[in-house]
Order: sequence, then structure tokens, then C-alpha cells
Amino acid sequence: MILRKSLVATAFAAAIPGALAAEQAMLVLDASGSMWGRIDGRAKITIAREAVRTMLDDWNPSVELGLVAYGHRRKGDCTDIEVLAPPTPVDAAAFAARVDRITPVGKTPISAAVRLAAETLRSNEQKVTVILVSDGLETCHADPCALADELEASGVDFTAHVIGFDVAGDSEAGRQLACLAERTGGRYLEAERADQLGAALRTIRESIAAAEPQAAQHPGAPTEGCLFFDDDGYSGEWMRPDVGSPVEYIGDEWNDRVRSARCAPGCRARLWLHADFHSKYVDARGDTPNLGDVSGSVSGYHVACGDTPLHRPE
Repeated sequence: MILRKSLVATAFAAAIPGALAAEQAMLVLDASGSMWGRIDGRAKITIAREAVRTMLDDWNPSVELGLVAYGHRRKGDCTDIEVLAPPTPVDAAAFAARVDRITPVGKTPISAAVRLAAETLRSNEQKVTVILVSDGLETCHADPCALADELEASGVDFTAHVIGFDVAGDSEAGRQLACLAERTGGRYLEAERADQLGAALRTIRESIAAAEPQAAQHPGAPTEGCLFFDDDGYSGEWMRPDVGSPVEYIGDEWNDRVRSARCAPGCRARLWLHADFHSKYVDARGDTPNLGDVSGSVSGYHVACGDTPLHRPE
């Protein structure tokens, strides 16, 4: 069975528990009409733009950041939610420019916006961290507190840090926002003035920076299937390839990186030195010698266990 490269690369990238993905977070910014309200003579959206700039100063470069806004295009539309930037390494000037272009217009679909941010982040199976800045109550017939329970019950490692901007803590809006943070293990901070909003975002920035990185523990000898390593001697970053169908292209993330392999008893791997099952291959049963000594680098593979024969192209 020969699989097409694009499909294999996509599926394979999602099945590499040993490769350390960058930490990611998503800023969800309230752009409902109430953000034109004024504090000390200045519009809240203007204050929010400046506060985001302070958050971006000294942002941890190992944490990628994305941006979601709601209520910024249409009045009265609870579906007006948009991912303005996917999580990427932070370019402070470019990120701030995107925030500056946000113009408050519509409603406050807090729950749907947080859900979209979580779904955007969860695709890499890493920790999901959302920073929400909101100045009011959910206005789209949803319950942020119930959303927190739903996301926690789903098994996703989800955390929402929430800032209530110009929101009284004992109000319904304050209770909603605090519940979203507390039930996901995040922080809830209140900000009534411009300096407080900037300080709150810096506090959350430091909380994210201080979080433990999600490095995968070295797995040792496998008890099932095989493991591929990007260093000699079964060390370095590792991945667990699928057992079963031959894979003609290992994917861009691991193409030409595999240098050693280990297989559980009863399992074998055949590693091709070029894609499409061309050219030479190396068989692994138990431990495989240093693949760096072989002319070429691994691009395709087949892992089989039991009586299944290893693939051999016709």
C-alpha cells in the first residue's frame, strides 16, 4: 500500500509525541461596542491596544502567540468571531498593528470566541492557554462557566487567564469571567484603569513564561512497536511511528532526521533512505546501529509486528 506524501505528512505530524512543539497561547480580545466606553476620558479600546503592547515587551520567545477578536465587524451578530493571527513566534510590531486595526462594533460572544481559540490551539495536542480581555457580560445566550466545565471534561489541558476590564467583581459579568478562569486553573484579574490593565497583562505574561515546558520524557526501550531517534545511540528527540501500512514519506518534520531506532520484541522496522521506497533500506529488529553510517537519510518506513512481513516494493 502506497500513501500519498501530503496525506502522510499531515497525519504523521500529529502523531509525534516525542517531538517538542512550541508552547502556544491565544489572546482573545473583546471588540464589542462597549469598548468605546471611556475611562478617564480615553476609549477602552485605545487603553487595551496600549496594554497589549506592554504585554508584548519581553514576551517569552519560546511561546507562540495568536489573536482572536469578537464583535469587530458587525452589529448584533453572535458569529462575528475571527482568528486574526494563528499562533506564531511573536513579532511585537506586527502583532500590535493587528490589534490597532480592531474596531469595536458588535456583541459579546465570549464562550464561542474562547471555544474557537481553544480549538485552534488544541490541534497540536499541547497545552491550551487562552488570555481573555473582556469588559462585559456574555450577550450571546451561552455560559462561560459551562464552557470551562466542558473543556476540562474533554481531557484537553486547557487554561484560561481572564481580565475583567472595567467589570465589577460582584456583578454577573464578573462572576462569569472569574468562573471561566477558576474552573480551568487560570488567573482572574480585575482592571479598572489603564495602568491596571497593563499590569494585569504583564502578570499573565509572566505566569505563562513561568509554566513548566512540556518536554517529553525519554521513553527508553519500547514495549510495543518501534521508536525512531534523531541522534545516535537511541537519544535526542524521538517519535513513535505508526505500526501497519508502509509510509512512503516520513513527513517534513522528520525527513532526513532519523539516526537510530529501537523496536520491541516481535516488531521490526524497515527504513528507506529515500522517499517513495526508492534506493537502499535498513532493517531494524531490536536495536539498529548508527544510521548516520549509512549513505543517505531515512525518508520512508514500514513498522510491522508479529507475522506481518515487511514491505518490499515490486
